[in-house]
Amino acid sequence: MRCFIGIAASTKLKDSIYELIEEIRPILHAKFVEKENLHLTLNFLGELREDEVNSVKETINNVNVSRFFIGLHGLDCYPSPMRARVLWIGITEGRGELEALLKNFRGNTPHMTIARFNEPINATSIVNNYSTHYFGRMEINEIVLFQSVLTPKGPIYIKFWSRIL
Repeated sequence: MRCFIGIAASTKLKDSIYELIEEIRPILHAKFVEKENLHLTLNFLGELREDEVNSVKETINNVNVSRFFIGLHGLDCYPSPMRARVLWIGITEGRGELEALLKNFRGNTPHMTIARFNEPINATSIVNNYSTHYFGRMEINEIVLFQSVLTPKGPIYIKFWSRIL
């Protein structure tokens, strides 16, 4: 089973993000993340066997973390705005708590991916135009083990198991 550990975006936050996506969709040739799939990835795990899934559940259960809030603000790109392959939203409020949580899962810089490009593009103007855009905040109150099912229409993320904080 193809899996990742993550945090689902709240409905309110998804709505805010999709307002921006609908605004920039006509000017960016990108594959945008479907609204229902918006999430923060803590660690992409890839293909797991059943015994590995149980080990991941145990790891999640042993994480010492309380509920906290994050705020999403501004756009940026990987690897850079000049040669963008991925467009993402940054985390401002709660960044320290989120980074501490990520250490449990060997995660990357806290962010929420909203689009991918087939080829590198120069997205500097989009990043600059939306550098101060505030998307809102949400409470981090659940860690989810997602199953990622690849289909011809794109991935489907299934909430396989979760731990409420």
